[in-house]
Amino acid sequence: MADNARFAAFHVLQRFRKNSSWSSEIIDSESEKYKLDQRDTAFASRLSLSVLENINLCDFYVSNYSNIPINKIDPNILDVLRIGIVQFLFFKIPHSAIVDTSVELTKKIGKNKASGFVNAVLRSFSRNIENLPEIPIDDPVEYLEIKYSHPKWLINEIIERYGFDFTEDFLKENNNQQELAVQINTLKTDSTHVANLFDERELNWSRHPYDEDCFLLHGGGRVDLLPGYSDGLFYVQDEAAKMCVVVSEAGRTQRVLDACSAPGGKSFAAAIRMENCGEIVSTDIHSNKLRFIEEGSRRLGIEIIHPFTCDARDLKDNRMFDVVIADVPCSGFGVIRKKPEIRYKDPNDISRLPKIQLEILNNVSKLVKENGILMYSTCTVLMAENEDVIDSFLSENTDFVLDKFCVNGIQTDGLYTFWPHIDKTDGFFICKLRKQLKK
Repeated sequence: MADNARFAAFHVLQRFRKNSSWSSEIIDSESEKYKLDQRDTAFASRLSLSVLENINLCDFYVSNYSNIPINKIDPNILDVLRIGIVQFLFFKIPHSAIVDTSVELTKKIGKNKASGFVNAVLRSFSRNIENLPEIPIDDPVEYLEIKYSHPKWLINEIIERYGFDFTEDFLKENNNQQELAVQINTLKTDSTHVANLFDERELNWSRHPYDEDCFLLHGGGRVDLLPGYSDGLFYVQDEAAKMCVVVSEAGRTQRVLDACSAPGGKSFAAAIRMENCGEIVSTDIHSNKLRFIEEGSRRLGIEIIHPFTCDARDLKDNRMFDVVIADVPCSGFGVIRKKPEIRYKDPNDISRLPKIQLEILNNVSKLVKENGILMYSTCTVLMAENEDVIDSFLSENTDFVLDKFCVNGIQTDGLYTFWPHIDKTDGFFICKLRKQLKK
């Protein structure tokens, strides 16, 4: 029932607010708890994610139609109002139904006395839906903060680097419904066969603009139910992450290290590129995540991946590697469109990351053969975790140099940042370094 879906969405927001839990994990557990079918699970998911993507905008409108200041409203009631407002803004639902179900939700969470308040605020919003108050434009940063619900410090950083229009396009894309990127497993099949399977099921899909073996699926749904998934004909991976492997030029018979590898996408991409010939050592600090690599390898028919648990800062090996990939832990500010709650991270928690990233890079660099490749990547767009880390590394490791590469026809000096609104990928940073031959 849709009412249970709204109730589940409310609890997703409540648990996020109290525990900063990941929305995707909460949605799955709430769906199971309230026995939601696939349709209602999708509705609950879209409701809760829409709120997380638009909290500042919702609160801006609430403040215009409430006689109680935002900071005085019960947080549970504020979540109910947010759920109501996103339905007005982004869902095709009759306005009267939005108001009625919001009032019922208020009662269902045990806040009967607040039902009149919820009714009044949402009816006022509904009456003015064609003439809503405009967000003040006097302060461009505050305007973007309210309109797209991103932190002011992040907006400031990107505006300073790229200007207002670029920043707005980035924030807007972060709030758009994302496609699911799947990569064809050419060890087993080809893109034509998978395209036919998807067409037979009447799935809404398209090819990625610059990779015919990457399909973009529109409209959501469970990956494991897609035709060809159980047979290992494809795996899920954003195109930017795959490009990190492509740029590395990992090839047949080579020895490759994928540090910080779980859940295994880059290892899979490398194995497929290497035609299942060579050796890939895949490490991760979290032993429970290695099962994703093991299970994925079996499904995809990959035999050259050897996973084991290790902190990349302490990793040692008796043999050197042709290619080392360091996809380091990061703040994640490039994947906001997948995980909208990332935007609410405390920037103070992020400040410790560059030190860890540099420690990992320094350690795994010792395992690169002469003339070998070291790839550094993150799923963030912050300079402190990207360019600044590389600058620090190169200043300490003069035997490494930037190695030029090409992305979608663009020649780089050895570094490239993918942007969702430009590259149709996650926000992602890659850097290619080559270890120089000893003179």
